[in-house]
Amino acid sequence: MTRPSPVHRAPSLANGFELVRLLELVGETCTRAGPWQGHVLLLTVESAEPMLLGADLGRMWRQRAGESLRGISASELLATCYAPAPSVTLDGPIWRFESRSPAPLAARFTQVTRPDELARVRRGLSEAAADLDRFKAAHRAVVARSTDAPGWQTCPLCSPLVEAGFGAQLPSAEYTELPVRHWYMPVLGAPTFRDDVDRGWCVKRCPACRTYYLWEADYEYLVNGATEDSSSFTRLTDDQAAPWLARVEATVRAAAAAGAGPLAP
Repeated sequence: MTRPSPVHRAPSLANGFELVRLLELVGETCTRAGPWQGHVLLLTVESAEPMLLGADLGRMWRQRAGESLRGISASELLATCYAPAPSVTLDGPIWRFESRSPAPLAARFTQVTRPDELARVRRGLSEAAADLDRFKAAHRAVVARSTDAPGWQTCPLCSPLVEAGFGAQLPSAEYTELPVRHWYMPVLGAPTFRDDVDRGWCVKRCPACRTYYLWEADYEYLVNGATEDSSSFTRLTDDQAAPWLARVEATVRAAAAAGAGPLAP
């Protein structure tokens, strides 16, 4: 009787944010040096539908059945893939993709099939899972001793405490400021509203603690031909968010009624 081959899975993931962090950590571990440097590692992810997914410096690369590989933001992924928790398997196809190469797209893929390369990915996944577990344990400790704190203060995305942040090294005894990871947060009213424009605004909502934020950007031409850019990211209470949400809804409805494409607000 033939035994089935073992299934190599990542540890249990609670949500899409943990998936993004795991893929980022695997990529950092496996591609930071040697012949894989500058590549994105694409692993098989089982969510509502199977897909190949990888992470590269805050940018996600996704390929679903019948689609070409395309780059998306982490916030776009989390808007549709935050819950239920997805899973990663190493029994599906694994590819390396040269994201920065000028070569044609089809020539930039290399399937990982050699036993030593597969072992390298499994080691990378094991190291990434251990890092993620340490971050999660530190976060649980913060939550346990901060029972009266508002949700954003102990949120793994929003917290200003390094101990509660999945993307930071565990700290010494002192707390230090940690920027809110706004690039993980979906934009409400997307694609009518965007966060990649030089001038404009949008409202974001943390997929973990549901806190609202206002993102604003502006630029000014200077007399010497240079520009002065500025941006801000402000946490909003529910009362403060209400008028901004009304403006988002009105703009999206107007754009839909006019049959327009994405608009800069």
